[in-house]
Amino acid sequence: MTKRKSHPRIGSDFADYLREEGRLAQATVVAVKRVLAWELKRAMEAKGVSQAEMARRMKTSRAATALGKQVKLKLAA
Repeated sequence: MTKRKSHPRIGSDFADYLREEGRLAQATVVAVKRVLAWELKRAMEAKGVSQAEMARRMKTSRAATALGKQVKLKLAA
């Protein structure tokens, strides 16, 4: 019977894998952006605020936000 070689990543977690590959920071940034967008969408839906209304409140346009402009966001309780 031959002994199987152990894989070096078995038992490690996904964050360890991303760290070893040098991709943890990038993956974290993408994850934070997606969660923020999801939370913002949920909050807008809960309050009945459309994208156009949100853009008006932010003193910008939907087109500007779609064109990669930066949006500074301050969350307050």
